[in-house]
Amino acid sequence: MRKKHIIFGSFTVLLALMLMHGCAPQRSISSENLAHIYNSERTPIRADYRVFHPEEGLTTVFLRIAASDLTPGQNMETFRMESNAVIDLKVYPPQGPMVRAVDSVLVRVNDTAPGRDDNYLHSAINLSIRSGYTYRAVMRITDVNKNETQELRFDIDKLNPNHRHNFLVFETAQRIPLYTDYVTTPMRLRIKNNESKDMTVRYYNRNFPLPPPPFSSYSPPPFRYEADSVFTMRATSDFSILDVNRPGFFHILKDGNQKSGLSIFTFPDPFPLVTSTEQMFESLRYVTTEWEFREMRQRSNLRLAVEKFWLDCAGSKERAREMIQVYYGRVEEANRFFTSYVEGWRTDRGLIHIVYGRPNIIHKTDRGETWIYGEDRNTMSLSFTFVKVINPFTDNDFRLSRDESYKASWYRAIESWRNGRIHAN
Repeated sequence: MRKKHIIFGSFTVLLALMLMHGCAPQRSISSENLAHIYNSERTPIRADYRVFHPEEGLTTVFLRIAASDLTPGQNMETFRMESNAVIDLKVYPPQGPMVRAVDSVLVRVNDTAPGRDDNYLHSAINLSIRSGYTYRAVMRITDVNKNETQELRFDIDKLNPNHRHNFLVFETAQRIPLYTDYVTTPMRLRIKNNESKDMTVRYYNRNFPLPPPPFSSYSPPPFRYEADSVFTMRATSDFSILDVNRPGFFHILKDGNQKSGLSIFTFPDPFPLVTSTEQMFESLRYVTTEWEFREMRQRSNLRLAVEKFWLDCAGSKERAREMIQVYYGRVEEANRFFTSYVEGWRTDRGLIHIVYGRPNIIHKTDRGETWIYGEDRNTMSLSFTFVKVINPFTDNDFRLSRDESYKASWYRAIESWRNGRIHAN
């Protein structure tokens, strides 16, 4: 039997501390290197979270942890094997150094039946934080038996009453939170908001272009907010039902006159994995010419065309297999970390991640990220700046600051791939 989490302690400090840096226009660039956050190989404990504000002054963070990532150990009281994790969740003010937490909770979860690959440990952590601010949260999950820690960082938006954090989505079949912003198969969802209001649903089915190279002059076309269809979900004493059974995405609003709300996207199964020939082909666009891409598309056997491309680049089957593993591994990693209103590999960060590999250094602010390939503050290093986009459909939209100076490095990277050399990493 799985035990519920045990809360060891919780405390709140005066919110007046938040005002100490309240006039700062933005947070200073962190000196901390956060490159590990986009590295699947350095993710010892897989975990997902959802944030919901059930009422004024209260926030709940739902959490699931992959039980198979925890190390079983013998309980010296029961002599049974079990896995244990300690969750340390701290919430910090919007600006200033992350030293004094506004609220902090320590939670322990344990699995008394370890060993199943499809098992998750679930927890719901309550925080006492007032409205009117967007907070910074740091969650550290420690495998007790292995003494290994995974860190998650995220914002908690209690400033915008229409933000997605004011909605809760459950999977009807399992009655657990939906831990992603997307589904891959037709699904019936249970949705509620914290004001028990009727909800306006706007459905969109749009095609978005791939991002161009980093040296291109590019201004994405403005989004056309006129929905393909609009309907209303009536509020109930429990949850309203939404059938997500069409490609595209559903934008759910408490206030139909506003743009902020909850978005549910649909991507092809088994996203974020890349398994089909079509998926493998589409992501080749970054390392092929326009003519090559069109010519491959016209082949009667697309799979053979993809295999031939990699074999021609690599020169041998063994090398081709290695390049395929790395390239599509990066595509899948981009899907996991950078998905927004499009699949992660189709974003600016996905483009750079796939072609250049993982950066050596990442610095983050509330306005964006800086990726550095090489050493910090070294004029010979290559750096990319991604600006956070205010997007009503997602909090994970970042746009690359493009520049002509990237042309030489881009063509060197493409040449490496096409000559059988895995670029970086």
